[in-house]
Amino acid sequence: MQKRWSLHPKPHPYETLERYVRRLAECYDARYEHFCLRALGIPADDSQARRFQEPTPEILRRLSDGTGIPVGLLEQMTLLRVWNRLMDEMEQYAATPEGQAELESIANHWLSQKWGAKVHNYDTLLSFGYADRLRPRIDQRLTSR
Repeated sequence: MQKRWSLHPKPHPYETLERYVRRLAECYDARYEHFCLRALGIPADDSQARRFQEPTPEILRRLSDGTGIPVGLLEQMTLLRVWNRLMDEMEQYAATPEGQAELESIANHWLSQKWGAKVHNYDTLLSFGYADRLRPRIDQRLTSR
């Protein structure tokens, strides 16, 4: 097991693994590629591994050992997992009356700025294709009215 690094800030909520490692490199005033090589053993020519989309258990263990962040938390910081968690939370919020009102308000503001359009109901919003992932929950809410 390697020694804990002297600088190891905690990850921010919704921060991806790549962004977190970039922030660590900045703490040490090191180039990202150099930090990944020296601290995590990622070869300089392996740009795919530095994206941390599917980090290996060895890389996660080294990062955990250096920062003290549990591997399980680091595994949840890939872009896909952060995005899915954010979408799940947005779906839950959009299913509430407050969330529906705010989504409608945001959509109205954005659409009126872009095209002078206005959202009168969720079917209009869905017809623009911006909330396809929310459709099952929104449809359920509309049919229960």
